[in-house]
Amino acid sequence: MSGCLLGLSFPPYPFPLLALVGFVPLLLLIERQPKHLYLHLYLTFFLYHCLANWWIGSWSSETDPYLLASCIGLAIVHPFFFMLPIATYNVIKKRSLPSTSLILFPFIWVSFEWLHSIGELAFPWLSIGYTQVLNFYYVQVADISGVWGVSFLVIWVNVIIYKLIYLAKQRKSKKIILSELFAIPSFRKYTVALALTLILPYIYGIIRVNQFEHKEMLELSPTVNVAVIQPNINPWRKWDLDTYQQIELHQKIQDSLARAVGKLDLSIWSETSITYISPEFNRYHNFSFLQDWINLTKTNLLAGFADFYIYPNQKKAPVTARKWMDTDSLFEPFNSAILIQPQESGLLKKQVQIYHKSQLTPFGERVPYAEYLKFATKWMEFSVGISGWGVGRELKNLSFKKNEFDVRVAPIICIESIFPLLVRNFVLMDANLISVITNDGWYDHTIGPEQHFCIAQMRAIENRRYLARCANTGVSGFIKPTGEPLLKAPQYKSIGIAATLPLLDGNTCFAIIGNFLSIISTSIVLISIIYCFYVRKNNVCSS
Repeated sequence: MSGCLLGLSFPPYPFPLLALVGFVPLLLLIERQPKHLYLHLYLTFFLYHCLANWWIGSWSSETDPYLLASCIGLAIVHPFFFMLPIATYNVIKKRSLPSTSLILFPFIWVSFEWLHSIGELAFPWLSIGYTQVLNFYYVQVADISGVWGVSFLVIWVNVIIYKLIYLAKQRKSKKIILSELFAIPSFRKYTVALALTLILPYIYGIIRVNQFEHKEMLELSPTVNVAVIQPNINPWRKWDLDTYQQIELHQKIQDSLARAVGKLDLSIWSETSITYISPEFNRYHNFSFLQDWINLTKTNLLAGFADFYIYPNQKKAPVTARKWMDTDSLFEPFNSAILIQPQESGLLKKQVQIYHKSQLTPFGERVPYAEYLKFATKWMEFSVGISGWGVGRELKNLSFKKNEFDVRVAPIICIESIFPLLVRNFVLMDANLISVITNDGWYDHTIGPEQHFCIAQMRAIENRRYLARCANTGVSGFIKPTGEPLLKAPQYKSIGIAATLPLLDGNTCFAIIGNFLSIISTSIVLISIIYCFYVRKNNVCSS
């Protein structure tokens, strides 16, 4: 029941309130301590994963077998990660007071979600806080402590409801009538706590939403006219098709949009919208054939791009580098974003800015810890496009000027949008607009692209920035700082959409303090474990 409730509460399923009771059956099960408890735990999170992430396998006729295998492998392995916080809670419960361990449970869960977002194996896609994205006012508290703060609230509500059920069960065993139950101080205390945990976030959310009214932001802040170009190219054939034709398709959509809406300041193309063309283009960054068109349109272009870096010294090349064509040189490809600005004749040329994706999809784009598993990289790589991308080592915003204002765009690429601290770091470097470029075409006609869009909504709330999202086949659109979609393009259609977006400055509590809740939670959990295994043990031995 817990697995089903949690799975169906995850967006885009429209049942966010199910998460508020999703852990209650599980907590009741742990109270009973059945013989095969950990098998029950595994099945719970297997159901959660499958209901929320079944789409990862794509399940279309063109799906690469490696993608299907990855989906099945993840479904088998991922539940073990979710068992860790429950097992920790169960151990603490057995070695200390049950009421104490129950209070610790939200801290244990938040600590796990944070740790699950660290390292090359990180996959924090199913953080419980995302279940409340469609619970519009309640989720606004994310600007205080990020998605982890929302997770904490959801778990805390579950704990209180479980405690009320536990007290009600005691009433039944002691034959206490319902009216007498509210006379019990502990029952009144938990009832008040539940009311406050549900009501206060809504009050806060209403206040914050009113502070970011879109029309008012347009009047008070500098603005930029942004276009999102959705080409709707078959991702399975993308790398085999003529690159110039794909670029011309983007240009045609953008030119048509500009004729309809007027001057565009920035146009955003999807992830790897510019694939491999030639060494002159991908290695030496000669963008002259694009530059003439950009000069004519007077529109800055932010596009996905396959960048190649040649290592002149083989000894300094990483172990993941490969041979460049028929030469002895080694190269590494990078999943990148480029910003090309219009050039004015007679003036100093503006340098093309390039950002290399730093958080890669485990196994899909790179074998985790490939430096230590080089023997496995060949048979664990995706066969479509370029697999085995290099890891970007520098975070930087891509910027240009509009009149006297600096437009600083956070160039988030695909799965990077599920990492709260990564996006926050761009905002701390003064990004006043967030962009997310992705493909998502692998998962057409599943809930995957819409789910990925919902996660981007959380990033907009955490940082209170407007967000422009461009996906190959959708979902493309613009998101307000409240997480509410401003405009969405229809999926599976070649289309361009545009919006005027305010450029916002100022940092939220989450941007300033970051993962403070996660660090506090982890510290509390570690202290609790030490107490249970050492202090309490010594006290028992002494007595």
